[in-house]
Amino acid sequence: MTHYQPPHEVTCEDKLASLIEAFRTNQDITPIAVQGDFAFTGSHRIEAHRQAYELWNTEAAGWDREKTQEPVLEAIEVDDETYLAACAREGVEHHEQIGDYDAICSALYDATDDAELKAALEDQR
Repeated sequence: MTHYQPPHEVTCEDKLASLIEAFRTNQDITPIAVQGDFAFTGSHRIEAHRQAYELWNTEAAGWDREKTQEPVLEAIEVDDETYLAACAREGVEHHEQIGDYDAICSALYDATDDAELKAALEDQR
């Protein structure tokens, strides 16, 4: 299981619970946009995946490993060229300088032609 640094803390427990249930019932989860272990999107998805994996791994009630697939969180890698173009547009040089994740996600979206990356960024712009 890969651990990603989320862009912010979980802010909505209802959203988190809904995502955990979506993992349990093998629903499609929107991929997150990452560069290395840094995530631009998906704070709730990352935490939901972590918790869902733990529930699945320990076979908690409702998480029968024979009936429930291992929770998987897909990640789409942001290439260096796209990242640098987005940073230039937003006037930042490194992850720690990003103040507005919606703005950097919008800049990443505009800087790429990759349909999978655009789909991963869609709900953040």
